[in-house]
Amino acid sequence: HALWIMGEYANNKQDILDVMEEIKKGLGDVPIVDDEMRRAAGDIPEGSDQIPQQSSGGQRLVTADGTYATQSALSAPGITSLLKKDEEKRPPLRQYLLDGEFFVGAAIACTLTKLALRYIDIEEKTEKQNVICANCMLIMASILHLGKSGLPKKVVT
Repeated sequence: HALWIMGEYANNKQDILDVMEEIKKGLGDVPIVDDEMRRAAGDIPEGSDQIPQQSSGGQRLVTADGTYATQSALSAPGITSLLKKDEEKRPPLRQYLLDGEFFVGAAIACTLTKLALRYIDIEEKTEKQNVICANCMLIMASILHLGKSGLPKKVVT
């Protein structure tokens, strides 16, 4: 209900931007699947000064065209490694989505659509309109990608 209320009563530019910022905070970094894969692999966030460690078990190979490739028995983190990290603290909206609660994803998409359309009516500069629309589409596509990725406990229907 809170998402609907925030989307319904955000009537000026600043309110719309504030609601979008709160939704972004609730979801964490997007794209969600890429962020969860980095988290499962144990990579350090981009803002950190530490250097991520190389994954063990990898073997550097030279392909037929002369480029380098890495071969590993564990090329990507699986669902089991993500499930082991359930005790990690995640943003609340992301945790709902990872638990398979995709009704929350539908509510987010409706709210973002409403906010984007309202922002287009208020804002005169096309560049700013496009930025807001692109951010909304990125979040919605990220939620859909997460639902189809197999990472959540339930698949999106």
